[in-house]
Amino acid sequence: MDRTEGTGFPAGRERALATLSGWLADPDDRAVVVTGAPGTGKTTLLAWLVGLTDPEWRAMHAALPAPPPENAFHAVVAARGGCVETIAWSLARQLGHPYRGPRAFLQELAADERPAVLMISELDQVGLPWDRDAETERVAREFLAPLAELEHVRLLLDGSATIAAALGDRAGVVDLDSPEFTDRAAFTAWAGAAVGASTGKGADDPQVAVAAEAIARAAYPNFLLAELLAADLAVTGEVGADAGDVRARLRTVLDRYLASRTPAAPRARDVLGALAFADPAGVPLQAWPTLVAAVTGRPCSAEDVETTLRHAGDLVAVSAETGWYRLRHHSFAEELAGRRDAAEVCRRLVDAFRVPASDAAGYARRALPGYAATAGQLPELLADPAFLVDADPGRLQAALARAHPAGPVRHAWDQGADQLLSDRRESRAAQLSLTARCQGAHDLADGIAALQDLPWTVRWARWLPRGATQSPPGWPGRVQGLAVVDDGSGPVAVCGNTAGRLHRLDLASGDPAGPPVRTHVPEVLRLAAWAHGGRVLAAVMGPNPPLELWDLTNGEALGGLAGLPWYGVSGGFLKGEPVLALGAPSGVVHLWNPVDMTLRGQLVTGEDGTVVALAFTGAGTTLAATNSGGNLYAWDVESGRLAARPGAHHGIARSVAVGMAGGVPVVVSGGSDGTVQVWNLDTGELSPAPSRHLAYVSATAVATVAGQGVAASASRDGLVRLWRLADGDEPGVFTVGHQVHAMALCADGALLLGTARGVLVVDCRPALG
Repeated sequence: MDRTEGTGFPAGRERALATLSGWLADPDDRAVVVTGAPGTGKTTLLAWLVGLTDPEWRAMHAALPAPPPENAFHAVVAARGGCVETIAWSLARQLGHPYRGPRAFLQELAADERPAVLMISELDQVGLPWDRDAETERVAREFLAPLAELEHVRLLLDGSATIAAALGDRAGVVDLDSPEFTDRAAFTAWAGAAVGASTGKGADDPQVAVAAEAIARAAYPNFLLAELLAADLAVTGEVGADAGDVRARLRTVLDRYLASRTPAAPRARDVLGALAFADPAGVPLQAWPTLVAAVTGRPCSAEDVETTLRHAGDLVAVSAETGWYRLRHHSFAEELAGRRDAAEVCRRLVDAFRVPASDAAGYARRALPGYAATAGQLPELLADPAFLVDADPGRLQAALARAHPAGPVRHAWDQGADQLLSDRRESRAAQLSLTARCQGAHDLADGIAALQDLPWTVRWARWLPRGATQSPPGWPGRVQGLAVVDDGSGPVAVCGNTAGRLHRLDLASGDPAGPPVRTHVPEVLRLAAWAHGGRVLAAVMGPNPPLELWDLTNGEALGGLAGLPWYGVSGGFLKGEPVLALGAPSGVVHLWNPVDMTLRGQLVTGEDGTVVALAFTGAGTTLAATNSGGNLYAWDVESGRLAARPGAHHGIARSVAVGMAGGVPVVVSGGSDGTVQVWNLDTGELSPAPSRHLAYVSATAVATVAGQGVAASASRDGLVRLWRLADGDEPGVFTVGHQVHAMALCADGALLLGTARGVLVVDCRPALG
């Protein structure tokens, strides 16, 4: 929404501005809907309201009375051409929430009790012009009504009676059709200026005053109708509008206007009528003749378009941002579309733009998803990897929501929607390839890989696809604990799941490296693993003591450790022997020999906070820890020497990793505040990661890959970030769509992720160069 839309503040609307400013200043008023007939200037009024909350903007318009409070809105969304999903995604991004679909966003917002003032405008322009009523009803029912139930959220909306009805008595109404919100004298003066602009006559011309009064009688308080009457007056010399509601009068004046232009622009109705089927953002000049030919079934030349613009350009608006052309007002579309069958027209438009000319490629990317959804051809286009990667992500999301095509491709899109709606093409292609592998859409993933080189790829995924009725072969379950060991035949991933089972998977192929082992814990929350003496050992913790020790080579239980409720757990080696570190609520770390379960020593933080996470270096010489107070610790295991960084995180520090990164020992930790910290153990310097997460950080990893220090972090919302420690560059940001409980980064660039839907390995080498 462009706050500078129009030539100035809407004449006579000071009362409406004061009413909305008063609403913003009163925290007890929960919601208000600005309504009015088409052309009353709802969007323009709200654009000015938003602009005036900006201190710099309001300083430029200090003469306006009753300005709103400064910086009053936490989020502002223009809904034109959008849907429930795109509106929710935009709000989530602005409010700092992860996005995993509208319902999940509403739940996130409900749990976040901070006050939020939201404005959503252009709600009478959601969806596509020929399917607007259905989309408006869906937005109102599925999103706005539950949003209005949240007591800490205040809403300012503009739209139709459908929007006001959905909120009922939870919202007040500012009806711009009501005379109380538009000063009649100011409106008449504005009409006189419009007459002068159309006819070239001065403001002191008596005929201008007479015409202005006539237009005010016919149009007040509708600015669009008044503008059309003034433009028509310049050609016909008359001010005419039949009685009836505003829509009927607009239709009459529009017909008169076009009839008066037909002699000079015989194709005007065709050329303008085609804009009723343009993308809501408009159409570029080069693609306009193609649009007209497809809609009307008759050829159209660039000259036809230019002639129409010259003689009937009053009905057209040009985007200052893109230079694309659209109808001046969305209400024109219904009249100009005629009685054409939308599905048939859209079938012709799909044919016209499916293989577009080079100068129409940008328009095709944006408009083709909507045309295909209306024509019933979206499933056919979804089979084309190039279409999925090239299509405008917001328009494709809206088309998917409208057409409801079930199947792996739709599931892959939904799983990665947060990143697919925002990333550049290269990252979007890699993201879609990743989620396609997870959902079993391997043809799509292969097709995307054939289009271009990808910055990261999925080496393998053992994943439970959405809608699966049974577990796929080799699925390790919902993985919460994870470790990597080398059993002599190569690296093996040890995965612990919510059913209390341990699975071993070959890190190269994802194939089982042995039969699963059923432990005695109801679910594996954390684990540590070692390859030692020809055996693979694992220590597992469930919701309650005791900790259990298992030989995964033969499935034998080796005992347990009762007593304290253990929290952090990590496995390493010290002088060639395996060592198990366990964190206790007292701030003490106990070191055990997992072979004979004898205590080898204790490391003390010196503080009372619970030790939440632990991590050994590969050599076992350093142990890092975090605690419930957000502090970091690192010990030299042999000497017991402690280094500490208190207050590294606000709240609980939930995850930690330690290792050599490019020859430098570093600790990488993640907190419940979404921050990731990098602690250089040589210099003691603590520095934040280049970006923070929107949810708590549930896993971190660090390694040397291709000679460079690399770190990774993942959060509860499934977002994964990969960055170089030397320069902070982030070559990889993607989502797996579900919480990442554990992760490991290997020297060959393999990033192993354990999630609520299974486990996968992402090959990050291309991104790291």
